[in-house]
Amino acid sequence: MLRLSEVRVDLGAFSLEVGHLHVREGEYLVILGTNGAGKTVLLETIAGLHGLHAGRVELRKADGWQDLTGWPAERRGIGFVYQDYLLFPHLSVEQNIRFGLHGRARGDAKRARVREIAALTGVTHLLGRRPAGLSGGEQQKVALARALAIRPDVLLLDEPLAALDRMARRDMAAEVKRLCRDQGVTVLHVTHSLEEAVSLGDEVAVLGSGRVLQVASPDELLHKPVDRQVAELVGCENLIDADADGSKVRLPGGLELRSASSAAGKVTVAIRPEDLILTEDPSLFGEAEWNVLSGEVERLVAGPAHVVVELSCQERTGSGKVFLKAFALPPDVTRKALRVGSRVWVVLAAERVHLCV
Repeated sequence: MLRLSEVRVDLGAFSLEVGHLHVREGEYLVILGTNGAGKTVLLETIAGLHGLHAGRVELRKADGWQDLTGWPAERRGIGFVYQDYLLFPHLSVEQNIRFGLHGRARGDAKRARVREIAALTGVTHLLGRRPAGLSGGEQQKVALARALAIRPDVLLLDEPLAALDRMARRDMAAEVKRLCRDQGVTVLHVTHSLEEAVSLGDEVAVLGSGRVLQVASPDELLHKPVDRQVAELVGCENLIDADADGSKVRLPGGLELRSASSAAGKVTVAIRPEDLILTEDPSLFGEAEWNVLSGEVERLVAGPAHVVVELSCQERTGSGKVFLKAFALPPDVTRKALRVGSRVWVVLAAERVHLCV
């Protein structure tokens, strides 16, 4: 549906460079990155708000792929919802939704489309009101309705849930994806929230310093980050420089781990805290597939959903030592009587020892 090839946009000190990005028809692609990564610039480039200094942005129309270079924004068939929604304050909700239909529909057809999309987005009861009297969630729905009213080929969402509280954001995220699926719209959704990215995205593209660092499914992104930068961004809190020899990895201090993947030379070992299992009986885990370490609790940090258990770990034989973070549920911490100084077995599947080369 949409593809970018060797795109470069120079904006003073910042430049966006996308070697290749292909979004399939009907796909919900999430663009994940920190502030300043270039997420909004990427969307604005697709929308036609920035001229290209190199490359192509192409959209598949009924008669095949079309190079959008030189096409004005209003001809591209692209809907755009900014973070602050940009609703017209002097217009009613109905007039805001109708705005994008100027030149696309007339009279009864225009009124029918406004009523149809208002019903789909749940804002029919708001049609006579002005944006200033709406909640953040209501404004978000109106902005989405306005963007969908034109039946866009592609919908661009720039941090659309950022203004909502956590509970409202979770509910609205599911609603937004459902609406876009029902309308058959291809979506690029920008966020800096990892939780939002992995819960919404069919695929996730990680953007850093104006470059696409990795495009992958949520599961692959979480457990197979392409490099240390991506691993840090997706929450791999255990990142250790090491030496790899095939599937054997030697960490500083001499401790060895087995990995399901293979590499040679200097690597970064990436381990997610939730992949570490704290157990009283390591015999339940086969040594061929699991790494079994002897651990001592160094610190416990309580969080809203889990406890971070900081551990110093050794092999069964006592050689080497490494510091790792694991997650544990509060009932498990109580049941296992974990406290500073507690001894515990730490088990880690070889397939969860990822090597970034």
